[in-house]
Amino acid sequence: MRPADQPPPVTSNLNVLPGPTVANLAVVKLGSDGLLLVANNRSFVHVIAVRVGYYRTVGTGFVALAPSRVLDTRDGTGAPASSLSGGEVVTVDLDGVGGLPTSGVAAVAMDLTAIGGSSSPHITARPTSQAFPDSSNLNVAAGMVVPNLVVIATGGNGSQISFFNSYGSSGGVHLIGDLVGHYV
Repeated sequence: MRPADQPPPVTSNLNVLPGPTVANLAVVKLGSDGLLLVANNRSFVHVIAVRVGYYRTVGTGFVALAPSRVLDTRDGTGAPASSLSGGEVVTVDLDGVGGLPTSGVAAVAMDLTAIGGSSSPHITARPTSQAFPDSSNLNVAAGMVVPNLVVIATGGNGSQISFFNSYGSSGGVHLIGDLVGHYV
C-alpha cells in the first residue's frame, strides 16, 4: 500500500506464499487526494483492506513502552492457561499492567502471536465493550506460529480487550500478547 500520488516504494507491506490467508497491519500515509493504492507485483491475489484508524497531528500521540508480556495462554499470564478453541473469547484487563496508565489510554499496541493447533484459526481483537469486526488480525495455518502488530482501541471499558477465535468449533490456539505501547 502507498499514497496514490506517490511512486512505488522499494519495500512491501506484506509478502505471502500461495495458500494461506495472511493478515497484517500497515501504517500508510494518505495521498494528497486522500487515496491509497494497493498494488500487487506478482500473479493474482485477493486483498481485503480495512481502515482501523488514523493519526491526528495535535493533542494525541503514541507512547512507546518497554515490551511487556501481558497475555500468554500457555502459562496463564493475563488469562486462563488454556488454548482458545473455535468460537471462544478471552478477555485481558490491561489497567496498570506493563507500565500502561490507568487513564487516558485510547488504544494499545501489542505484538500478538498465535501458536496454531490442529486447525487454521482466525484471531480477531477488539475492545471488550464493542462487537467483533468482520476482519481478523491473525490468520494461522495449522501448526504455525504467526505474529502481527495489532492496535486495539480500549473503548469505554477501561483497558479491557478481547480476542476471538472465529474458526468454527474445532481446534485450539494459544495466544501471546506483548504490550509495546499505547495511544493517548
